[in-house]
Amino acid sequence: MSFKLIERRLFQLLILCLPLNLGAFYTHLLETDLIYAYDVALAALYVMWFVNSDGFSKFRIFWGKISLPFVLLIFWTALSGINAISLTMLGFAFYMLFKSYLIYLYIVNNVKTKNDLNFVATWLLVGLSFQGFLGIVQYTTGSSLGLEFLGAISKYRLSGVTRVRGTIGYPNQFGAWLALIIPVAVSLFIFELKGRRKLLYGGAAFLGILGLLLSFSRSAWAGLLGSGFILIVLLAKRRLLKARYVLALFVACLMVIALVIGFWDTIVLRFETGATGKWRLVMMDIAGDIIKDNPLFGVGLMNYKFHSIEHFHFWHPVHNTYLRLAAETGIPGLLFFLLVVVVSMKEGHKMLKCKDRYIFSVAIGTLCSIWAFLFTINFGPQYQHYRIKFLFWFMIGIIYSLRRVYRNEVVLKQQIHQKQKQKVVPAQLGSEQPNPVPNISKVRGVVK
Repeated sequence: MSFKLIERRLFQLLILCLPLNLGAFYTHLLETDLIYAYDVALAALYVMWFVNSDGFSKFRIFWGKISLPFVLLIFWTALSGINAISLTMLGFAFYMLFKSYLIYLYIVNNVKTKNDLNFVATWLLVGLSFQGFLGIVQYTTGSSLGLEFLGAISKYRLSGVTRVRGTIGYPNQFGAWLALIIPVAVSLFIFELKGRRKLLYGGAAFLGILGLLLSFSRSAWAGLLGSGFILIVLLAKRRLLKARYVLALFVACLMVIALVIGFWDTIVLRFETGATGKWRLVMMDIAGDIIKDNPLFGVGLMNYKFHSIEHFHFWHPVHNTYLRLAAETGIPGLLFFLLVVVVSMKEGHKMLKCKDRYIFSVAIGTLCSIWAFLFTINFGPQYQHYRIKFLFWFMIGIIYSLRRVYRNEVVLKQQIHQKQKQKVVPAQLGSEQPNPVPNISKVRGVVK
C-alpha cells in the first residue's frame, strides 16, 4: 500500500469517526473522553505529514488569517484562569480547543486539489447519511442496531415527544451536528446538474434533514432555517436564481415542507411541552451577573457551571454560547472568538467569486453551514461539546483551503492548455524531422 493511499485511508477514518463516541480516558468533569478515535487518526496524519515533508522543511506551513485571532483567543483563555474555580476544567477546555485548531491547520495545508476537496466533501456526506439513517431507525424501531459501542443510544421520550440522538449523545447536540453539514449537501445537490452524484447529494440532504427533524431540536431547526434564508440571499446577490437552480432549491424546500407536514402534530407538541423560557432566563441572568462582575477575564473557560449549581440540581450551562463565552473568558474572549468567525466568513464570501461550479458549491454550502451553527448556538451551549467544536474548526479549515484549491485548479487548466498548444506537429506529411518543441518556460502566461 502506497504512502499516499495510507494517508487517504487515515483521513477517511478521521472523517467517519468524527461523530462516533469512540474514545478513552473518560472524565466526569467534562462528561467526555479525553482522546477520541479521530484524535488518533489526526496524530497519525501529522506524523505522516512530518515524514513526507522532511520535518516540514519542504514547504512553508500555511497558517491562515485566523491564526493571529486564534493566538489571541488562546492567550485570553489562559488569562481567564485568574478567576477560575477549577483550573483542571480550564486545562481540559484549553487542551480540546488546541486539538480543534490542529484539524484546521492540517486541512488548510493538505487539502490542495479539487480531488482532495471532493474526497473530504464526499465522506462528510457519507457520515451525514449514516447519522440521518441511524436517527430514522432509532425513531421508527427504538433500536440502535447494536451500535452502542459507537455511542448510539436508543430514542427517548420527554413530555410525550420521542427524540433521537444518533451517536452524538443528546438530541440538541445531534441536531447541531447535522445542521453543520446539511447545507453542504443541499448546495451540492442544487449545483450538480444531473446524474448519480445529484441523487447521492439529494439522498444525503434528505436523510440529514429527516434526522434533524426527528431530533426535535428547536435550536437546530432555527439554525437550518436561518442558513436556508442566507443561501437564498447569497444566490440572489450572485444572480444565480436560474431556472435549473431554482428548481433544485424548490425540490429541497418541498422536501422540508413535506416532512414538516408529516410530523406537524409532534412538532406542535414539542413547542407546547418543551422547556419554557423561565429557567433559560435564570441561566442568562446568572451569565449577566458573571459578566458584570468579571467583564475582563471572566471566570475561566468551562467554569460557568460552578456559578449555577446552586440554582439547579445538575451542572447546567447557559443556553447561549455567546453569553457563556463572555462569562467564562470575559468580553475580550468573546470578541476574539467572533473575530475568528468574521475573518473566516470574509474568506468564504471571497470564494463566492470563483468560476468553478463545484468549488463554488462547496464554498457557499460551507459558508451557510457556519451560519447555521451561529444561529444554533444562539439557543444552546453546543459549541462546548468537543466533537461539535472539532467539526466547527473542520469546516473553518475547508473554507480556508478553497482559495488554494481554486488556484491549483486554474494552474492545472493552464498547464493542460499549454501542453495542447505545444504538441509536436510535423511540418508536413511524411516529414521525418518533427518541428522542434518550444521551451515551455519561455511561453508567455505559463505558471512555473
